Amino acid sequence: MPDDHKWYYEELGELVGPVNGETICDMLRLGVLTPMTPVWRDGLVGRQPVTMVPELLEHVSEQARLNPQVHAAAPQVAGLPPLPVKVPNSGKAVASLVLGIISLALFCVWPISIPCGIIGMVLGLVANRGPYKQSLATAGVVMSFIAILLPALAFLNLILTK
Repeated sequence: MPDDHKWYYEELGELVGPVNGETICDMLRLGVLTPMTPVWRDGLVGRQPVTMVPELLEHVSEQARLNPQVHAAAPQVAGLPPLPVKVPNSGKAVASLVLGIISLALFCVWPISIPCGIIGMVLGLVANRGPYKQSLATAGVVMSFIAILLPALAFLNLILTK
């Protein structure tokens, strides 16, 4: 049932939400959202049209279900466009970036670099879950990956040259 989740939907190219499951079902029944409107909730991979989400499809009107293209072209309910939401960076994203910098700066000291890189990579991947991608977390993942890769390549080079 959609009531257990916080839902987001796309309106005028912006992600709007969170709304509860009852609200999103009412919006579907009233035709505010079309079968082609992209929606997202935790657990879905990216934004998907309502027709691809079985738990919401049962709330789409029969007429809209039979001819989704007609309703997709229909204008959305007029109103003020939503204000852009600035998503604050999470502590996990910041920690990922800091650990990525530390592990990259100390890549020659592999007993410090590799654990910091692994932890930084895990924190960055966890912080990037959800509808919004955080640039700090992405930078932390990339730096941590490079910081793990450099000592591994140096160690491999050391072994192969002997």
